[in-house]
Amino acid sequence: MEQPLGPHETAAVTQQPPPAPAGAETPEPDRIHLIDLRFAARIGVHDHEQGRQQAMAVDIEIELPPRTRIDDRITSVVDYDRFRQAVLHLAASRHFNLLETLTEEIARACLTPVPVGRVRVRCRKLHVFPDAGGVAYEVVRSKPDRQAAAAP
Repeated sequence: MEQPLGPHETAAVTQQPPPAPAGAETPEPDRIHLIDLRFAARIGVHDHEQGRQQAMAVDIEIELPPRTRIDDRITSVVDYDRFRQAVLHLAASRHFNLLETLTEEIARACLTPVPVGRVRVRCRKLHVFPDAGGVAYEVVRSKPDRQAAAAP
C-alpha cells in the first residue's frame, strides 16, 4: 500500500507513457528535428584555423517518449529552443580543436533534458574545401540507462 505524501513532499510527474502490455508493440519515439542551425565557431588544428571563426551547421534529431496527448501549452512539451541555445552557447564558449569534440559535446548537452533518450547530431564545417559543401561528423548517443535496457 502506498504511503500518503508528507507536507513537504511532492509527487514526481513523469512524461513516460505507461508500460506496454506483454507482447504489445513498442511505440516509436516522438522526435524533434533542429535542421541546419548555422553558427560560427572557433575550431580547427591547422595554423590557418587558429584565431578565427569558421562557418558551421548542425542537424540534431532528439528522441522523446511518445506522447499520449498534447494540451497545446509550451509547459507540457520539451521546448526545442533549449537545444538551439545549448549549441550556440557551447560554440561560443571556447576553441575546439576537433569537429569530433564539438559534435560529442553537442550530443551530451542535448541528452541533458530529462525525457530525452537518444540524439543524433551531425555537425558540419561548411567551407573546408573549395570543391565540397563541407565536412561532417555524426554521432548517435543514448542515455546510459537506455543503452543498458537495449543490451541483450
